[in-house]
Amino acid sequence: MRESITLSAYPTACTVRILAPYDEIAPHIPARSGTLEADGEGSCVLRAGADDLTWVALHLARIGAPVEVIDPPESLEEIRRIGRWAASAGPGSTGPTGSGPTGTGPGATGPGSER
Repeated sequence: MRESITLSAYPTACTVRILAPYDEIAPHIPARSGTLEADGEGSCVLRAGADDLTWVALHLARIGAPVEVIDPPESLEEIRRIGRWAASAGPGSTGPTGSGPTGTGPGATGPGSER
């Protein structure tokens, strides 16, 4: 039932291995956000659905643990895009292009931001 709520209801699904123990990550994954399964002692696998990959990447950033993207491969580029944007922030910064984040999803501007 949980999987049907967290994956089937959304147009985008993502699977990642989080390189942190299940017990450490589980409190950060509400039932409506995804399914989490232990994957050995030091990692767990998260399957999550969202309106687009940006939301999944932002949720993973909030958790803060290292991840390995399993599926879809485009998730890795979205994580990297957000990382580049975050790295460009600083006092008086306008971002890498001077117009905010690029790509798709919340707050996106520039080429590719329209769906």
